[in-house]
Amino acid sequence: MLHGGETSADNSYNQHFFRTLAEVTPDGGNILLVYFSREKKEYERLESSDHQWLARVSPDCEVRTVTASEEMFLDQVRAADTIYFRGGDTKKLLESLQNFPDFANLVEGKTLAGSSAGAYALCSDYVSASTGVLGKGLAICPMRVVCHIESPHFPKQHDPLGVISSVNTQLPLIVLGDSEWTGFTLDMS
Repeated sequence: MLHGGETSADNSYNQHFFRTLAEVTPDGGNILLVYFSREKKEYERLESSDHQWLARVSPDCEVRTVTASEEMFLDQVRAADTIYFRGGDTKKLLESLQNFPDFANLVEGKTLAGSSAGAYALCSDYVSASTGVLGKGLAICPMRVVCHIESPHFPKQHDPLGVISSVNTQLPLIVLGDSEWTGFTLDMS
């Protein structure tokens, strides 16, 4: 699941995103909340926000959430049914994930979701909404992604579609506005 960002906005797109996140997680399963794109002082607020979303939009789903820690990350990934990467600073997230070279091998068969920086980290190529600069993700999802398209929160001076249009053109291009999202299944064999 790739989300265009702004998961805190109270709208029908985000309601559907969080409901789907809970529904694709088996009853009794757990969702690993990954906030490595943010400062640790923000984790408690983000966790509260995500818990509220999940409880509000899917009260009948019996899922647990666990907040990821870098100290226990690989064990938490192994135990997770679903892994959700919240948005923030893409560079910070990718630097954290590079400390775990086995990560991509451990996610086979799990549901992955990423919002903004999280979507960028999961994909092959992306263009940052804030800088207009092309970047490389972990390529777990072999596609190109542009989030926050036409967002009022980012400058209009960049042309993200122009930047990414000639890169890895054999890969699908996913373009998402704020709160927009898409889901798909990958064959990782």
